[in-house]
Formats: sequence, C-alpha cells, structure tokens
Amino acid sequence: MKFIRCNILFLFILFLSLHPSVGQDAAFDWQRKGEFKGGKLEGAVSFSIGEKRYVCLGSDGNNYKKECWEYSPKNSSWARIADFPGDARINAVAFTIGEKGYVGTGQTMIGASFAAKKDFWMYNPLKDLWTKIEDLPGDARCFAVGFSIGDKGYVALGQPIGKTYLCSDLWEYSPSTSQWTKKSDFPEKGGREEASVFVANGSAYVLLGKTSSWKDLVKPKQKNAFEYNPKNDKWSASADFLGSARVGAISFSINNKGYICAGSDGLSKRFNDMWEFDPKKNKWEQKADAEFSPRHSSFWFVVDNRIYIGGGNITSKVTEMGGASDLWCGTAKPEKVIVDYNAKLIYEDKNRKMPLSQQGVSLIGLEKKVIQTTKTDNKGLFVFKELDAAGKYELVLDRNDKLPANAIVSITKPSGKIIQNLKKNEDGLFSYEIPDLNVSEEDDSYFNLKNFASSTEKNITITSNIIYLQSSWEITKEAEDLLYQVIVSLNQFPQLELEISSHTDSNGDDASNMQLSEMRAKAVVDYILSYGVEAKRVKGKGYGETMILNKCKNSVECSEEEHKLNRRTEFKFIKTQ
Repeated sequence: MKFIRCNILFLFILFLSLHPSVGQDAAFDWQRKGEFKGGKLEGAVSFSIGEKRYVCLGSDGNNYKKECWEYSPKNSSWARIADFPGDARINAVAFTIGEKGYVGTGQTMIGASFAAKKDFWMYNPLKDLWTKIEDLPGDARCFAVGFSIGDKGYVALGQPIGKTYLCSDLWEYSPSTSQWTKKSDFPEKGGREEASVFVANGSAYVLLGKTSSWKDLVKPKQKNAFEYNPKNDKWSASADFLGSARVGAISFSINNKGYICAGSDGLSKRFNDMWEFDPKKNKWEQKADAEFSPRHSSFWFVVDNRIYIGGGNITSKVTEMGGASDLWCGTAKPEKVIVDYNAKLIYEDKNRKMPLSQQGVSLIGLEKKVIQTTKTDNKGLFVFKELDAAGKYELVLDRNDKLPANAIVSITKPSGKIIQNLKKNEDGLFSYEIPDLNVSEEDDSYFNLKNFASSTEKNITITSNIIYLQSSWEITKEAEDLLYQVIVSLNQFPQLELEISSHTDSNGDDASNMQLSEMRAKAVVDYILSYGVEAKRVKGKGYGETMILNKCKNSVECSEEEHKLNRRTEFKFIKTQ
C-alpha cells in the first residue's frame, strides 16, 4: 500500500512539473487559424500597416527566404507580395512607422559562411514597393531588437558575426529626415543578442536573450529587464522576468500590458508558457500556457485585442531547423476589474431609521459559496474588498434576534441613499442580490446634489409631493422615506441649509389652507431636527393656496390631477459658503 501511495505522489508531482500553469488564469482564448500559406517558417519578421499584417524572410529549414506575405485578418487570407529586395536572411528586425514598414539587419549566407547585415528597406503597401533607406550605422548584426514608438523607429543590441563582443548600442530612425541618430546605450555592459522587446505606455521593455559571458554560451541566464523612455532617452531597471531565461521568445503588448510567450532555453527545451507584465504595477504574473505546441523563433503580430502566432522551430534537436507552419489566434480575455463594495445597512424602529450596527453579513458567490464575511460598524457601514466587478454576488445577513420582529431593513449607499428594502430568503434571512459592481463611483444623495454643491449656483429648489392624510399634518410612512433622504443630503453636504415651503390646493377656505400648510411645514422641520440636524440649518413656512401653479384657483373647476400639482412641498437647498 505504501508503494502505491508513493507512486501516486510521484505521478502527481510529475504532473505539476510538466504543467506549471495549472491553476493559472488564462489571458487568451486560443483558436487554430489553419496554416501559413508560405509553408514552414522560422526566424522571420512581421510588421503591421493599417488593417493588414506582413510576414517576410525566415527559413523553411533548408533555405533562407526573400518571400513576403500579406495577411488579411478580416477574411483570414494570405496573399503573396513583392519579394524583399535585399539578400535572403533570417533573424532580422522590423517595425512600422505610419503607413510604412521597415525591415533590416539579419543573418545571411555568403558561400558556406554566415554574414551579418546592416541594410534597411522601407515597404509601401499602396505601391507594393520596397525602397532602400540609409543603412543602420554601427556594426552589421543579426539577433537585434526592433520597435517603434510614435513616429520613430529603433534598433538595438544584436550579434555582429565574427566579432568577440555583442552590440549594446541603440539607434533611432526618423522618416522625416531619413536618418539614424545614436541614442543612449543599453545600460548592461557587454550587450545582448536574441533579446525580446515590447512597447507599453510609450516605453520599450527589453529583456531576456544572451550576453557575451561564457556563462551564456550554452544556456541563456538573463532574466533582468530594462525600460527605455524615448522622451528623455533614459534607461531604467524594470522588474525581473519570473519565468525561465530564454531566447527566441514571442513578445508583444495588448491593452498596455506586455507579454512574453514561448522561446527556447538555448538547447532542446521549448516553451509555450505565457507571462503578463503590468507596467503600472511593475509586476509579472504567469498566465495559463498557450494551446499551441512549444516553439521558438516564431513570427507574430497583433490585431486589436488578438495575437496571431505562426511558424517557429518546434524540434528538440539543437542543430536542426524544425519549422512549423501552423497559425494560431489568441483573443485577449476582458481584463478583470477589481473593485471594493461599500454599503450601509439601516433599519426602521418606531418610525425612525437607525444604523444597523454590528450586523454580520456574508457575501455569497456562485454555487452558494461564502466568499467573505464581515460586520457592520457603529454607523452601519461595511465593505467587501477586491471583488471581480463582473461577478454575481448576493448579500445575506446573519440572523439577528435583537431586531424587532417586523423591522424594515434597507441597504443604502455609504451616504445613506436608500438602494432597496431587503426581503427575507427561504431561510428567513434578509438578503440582497447585488445587480452590478462594475459601475462608476456614485455616492450622491437622493436629490443628486453633487453637481450643485460643486457649481457656482447659490441655491436649488426641488419639488416633491409629500403624501398626507386629508386635513392632516402627520408624517406618513411614505413621507418618512422621502424626508430621510433629505436628512442624508444635509449630512452629506454640511455647507447647505434648507428652506421648506408647504403648499395646498384651493379646495377649502383660504385661512384653513394657510394654517394646514404651516402645520405641515412645521411637522417636516421637526422631523428633520429629530435626527440631530442643527436647527439653524432648517427653516419652514406654509403658503396655503397663495402660490397656485395653474388655473385652479378658487371657484375654478379642475380635475384631481390638476389640483394635485398644487399640493406640494418645495425643498430649497442654499449654500452658506
């Protein structure tokens, strides 16, 4: 029995070692998009112009190529375009500036020997025409990195074949002058080759690859990264890459996040792991592996929120060219938005709304699982932290024997604005389904006074219909709910004072209506003051039927709806500062 358990444990550990992304969130939904029409290809370059994508150069495992292809993502079709006019080559660089593509450097064959290149060519898709531009200054090289930011293109690092050093220089190309300009050198001594680069938030991030150190001769060791800011021509250290050191990786950015995928350890190991970099947090996070087979030296391009990856070397033999021809598309999953949920619980006791303090609250997720628990504070406030804004949640209150049997419990915004009265679920517990967490912060009162409070206006009058019993000034339950929101507004905006005007219709005699409106105004003021609002901030006055809004004055026949317009209470909020 012990032997069986040991073997099961061994197999489980082996499974984890072979599947490092078990439990990782998937950053992309993958779909096979058929085959690259140019056949097997590795060591190629790609660039984007408008709605089209372009793949050039590379090797099929036997010969270096000059072929170039145009891809239409709209109908998933490939078309052959004009061949690259320079020498056939691999491991070149490419970038896009405006409506032109730029390709240069790389490794070619002269007889039986390898040679590095420094020529550069511009492609015009409207004319299907290549034009030679100024050569890259400095050493001819292969395995460099190329990228563009704004209206400039950049080339850095690389291997000058036959030299005892690697390149560490950085060059900027400007189409407006058709010239290259030397920029600040890569900060690490000795340079690098086979590095990776992506652009996010206006900066380039360069990482991975190999140095000229003897330690990197067999397997790459470099996991440190550097950010280049073209605005000040400065390099700065960025967060170290957390995955395995590698060469020939896929590097790209989508939604201002950087990604590293695939690559090789310089020997037989190929990768298909996926890593995401957040420049704002300066943090790497592993995502679920890509669904294509492990490879290095692939071509790739981005279309909106999709990454296309094709070709590459998939053989495990170090000295063998093992090109692939498959094409894959990964669609970026919507970015998870993390939010806190803040709310407040109140209950009604003897016609007064009170904070429900020290009340246990559970947050229920899918499959009725409890995700978090908390308690309200003395003001009835509570918070659940770091929730997925797209998630579906339910709040369930713990059983509370201290609550009156017929208590009305409400959930409000932190300001006190009532959202909803709670109902009991099948277990007899108050519950509330949160409709949407992914909303902009709104902490306003019932009367939406936030804009007024920040404006230059001195006062604002809001009319509401408070329901009274006939010939009565007693505050009804419906009136209490409205007046509670008035109190919330006064508490939220302490710089405001309130004038209350009570009006009647023309039914009945004038004197009685005046007296009735004065009593109603006083009742409203008294109710608001009972919640601790300072008396100097609230005034009330009755106007009877002296301010009729329509034709319905004495002796004029009107409908009930017309009379109703005149039975009103006006709340005039006034700024004191």
